[in-house]
Amino acid sequence: SSEMTHSAWYQFDSTSSQTVTFCTKWGGASTAGNMSWFMYVQGTKIDCSFASNTSKVTHLSSDSFASLVDTTNWFNITFTIIMGSVPKLYVNGIEKLLVYGSGTAPAGGDTFSTDAGHVVFGGFDSTSGLELNGRTVYHQLFDRALTQPEIYEIMYKPGSIRENMISFQTMLGDSGTSEKEIFKGRTGTVINGAEFSDGPPIAGVSL
Repeated sequence: SSEMTHSAWYQFDSTSSQTVTFCTKWGGASTAGNMSWFMYVQGTKIDCSFASNTSKVTHLSSDSFASLVDTTNWFNITFTIIMGSVPKLYVNGIEKLLVYGSGTAPAGGDTFSTDAGHVVFGGFDSTSGLELNGRTVYHQLFDRALTQPEIYEIMYKPGSIRENMISFQTMLGDSGTSEKEIFKGRTGTVINGAEFSDGPPIAGVSL
């Protein structure tokens, strides 16, 4: 696929720079068409970048991260990518402007090639130190770009859309270092000191 959507709920401990990574996927650096993508806070802005082995393009939120969220409430953050188009950022289902930052957009590629790399929720990689500073639940991953009405639906009824779903990781009600995701039963493993715990319910959310 040349498209993707990632959606999850977050409660942040800090809104300062370099404290939040939403979702990343590393591709094979030497393999044409194997895409990497990164959604995280870069400086004071939300960064949505995607890359192939030959090029990388970055788009940044027009608004600062600190103006879009706070440290009291839970927020749904959703990203969609269609190769060749400007990615989209939604905060609580409302689209927020992303503007060109730098680089050249890849002509195309496979957003979920299994050639190399894992998808990481709430972290950049195993060593970078750019992990999520806060709590997160209901990670939903798709190999197509969902529409805004669909994003509203999965915000308040996680798991309700299964077409093109790649993964559904609740991050709730488990302990230890691993959790089986709901959709395909694959096991996710926590890294860098993260912990599973019973989290507060999100108002209006049901499974």
